Amino acid sequence: MLDRFEIDHAWPSWPTNRWLGAMVRLFRPQIARLLIERDRAVEAWQRRHPDRDVYEDRELEVTSILPVSIDDQIRRIEERLGLR
Repeated sequence: MLDRFEIDHAWPSWPTNRWLGAMVRLFRPQIARLLIERDRAVEAWQRRHPDRDVYEDRELEVTSILPVSIDDQIRRIEERLGLR
């Protein structure tokens, strides 16, 4: 799904849509990791609470978290490309 993420319409804000698409591409590795961690958290929650609908349970709020930095991400990319 990440490979196909694209907002290609101008409404409500073309610059915002382009920025969001660029951020998804820039942080694709982190987003992929977060999705894997989310799936594991949901699965673990379901095992611990078999009588609840994990997708409706409001006690399960945060399933994965990872701090991100645009500057750090660009630096890592440049290092891997040999630009630094």
